[in-house]
Amino acid sequence: MNTIKIIADTAQEALEQVQAKVGPDAVILNVRPVHADGVKRLWSKARVEVLATAPEPSSAQENVLQLLTAKVHQLEGALQGSDSSEPLPPNVIQMMQNVGGPQTAPAAPASVQVLLEMGLLPQHADMLAGQLQKHLGGTRPRNLIEEMELAREVLVEQWHRFATRAEQPGLPARVLVGAPGVGKTTALCKWVTQETFLGQRPARLWRLDGALPNTAEFLSLHGEMMQVPVERVWTDSLDVPED
Repeated sequence: MNTIKIIADTAQEALEQVQAKVGPDAVILNVRPVHADGVKRLWSKARVEVLATAPEPSSAQENVLQLLTAKVHQLEGALQGSDSSEPLPPNVIQMMQNVGGPQTAPAAPASVQVLLEMGLLPQHADMLAGQLQKHLGGTRPRNLIEEMELAREVLVEQWHRFATRAEQPGLPARVLVGAPGVGKTTALCKWVTQETFLGQRPARLWRLDGALPNTAEFLSLHGEMMQVPVERVWTDSLDVPED
């Protein structure tokens, strides 16, 4: 055990010197005041003497290190002793090929990854990534802001196509866009309430399933309260009613 002795004017200075010389894990063995010799002690302030040493590794840590060292040597010996020219068994080759497998698909563009973190559903992300690649071609956007602007244009164009399918003269379509839980159903319920109470106009709702089940039970409950019919099925031959 290597012990060092530090003498300083204050305990704080002594501790700082111990940490500087031994380290933050230093073990303090003893602390005592030290007075000057002879007549000097009459006007000299007592100093602080600290005995410290570095901590010894525990036996458990030593055992773990020894086991790891032995295992490394064992593996090195096995690798050096193996004949690399010996062919691998067929089943091992097949397993290696299965693990390798086909190359994974390229990662989604940065803008799509941002939208995924914001709540964009994966099936929509695949469509958006494909449309972005089609618009970009062989070029790359200069930065993420430019790529996000392009993603916005692609999404607006896609939403416009969806809206025009349901539009009729005098009945413009409105698309509510947002991640699950942002309040689309709440906004729709408020809209229906205004149309029914303030506008005195009839309303009808369709609560349809998409790639995932539509679990907006609140919409059905609100429709019952407002006496607004809420449909769960839409057939291709069904047209948007004039009301």
